[in-house]
Amino acid sequence: RSRSTRYTDAGVVMIESTIYATKEQRAAWPRQAARLVRQFPRLFDADDLRLTRTQPRNHFSEWFAAIHLFAGTGVRSLVQKYVFDDAHPRKAEALRAILDLDECKRLRALCDRNGCQPPDLLLFDARMKLAGFAEVKGPGDRLKPAQKRLLPALERGFGVPVQVIHVRIVAG
Repeated sequence: RSRSTRYTDAGVVMIESTIYATKEQRAAWPRQAARLVRQFPRLFDADDLRLTRTQPRNHFSEWFAAIHLFAGTGVRSLVQKYVFDDAHPRKAEALRAILDLDECKRLRALCDRNGCQPPDLLLFDARMKLAGFAEVKGPGDRLKPAQKRLLPALERGFGVPVQVIHVRIVAG
């Protein structure tokens, strides 16, 4: 299940969605991560899997949102840390296929200017064309002031939708 709302912030239409995971899905994390890498090779790779092992309490919401978007719309995601060339070579290569050098510089500059990392998900289509950005918030997590400034700036700067996806845990 999911629900979405749209509102205007600084002249930009923002999309906020809430998607629901079951307690059982959350409890199975990160044991299920290896299966998800095999099931969704266009979304996750060995480096994503490594992060689930080194940070086992994190990343569930981002993976869940990426799968939800892919299943619902076919949009693909680079999940977190996609601007760090040295740490994530596959993501850096994919980023260079999606954004040209000037766009990569603009993304980094907007993030630096607003004092935060890029949104959790960089969204793109099957042709490797930028489709948007999504910031994912798990239970109890909220947008920080810097993120509230960055998201509309990204939408204005790139002309693509930027959304906030809240992941809520419910009884199965």
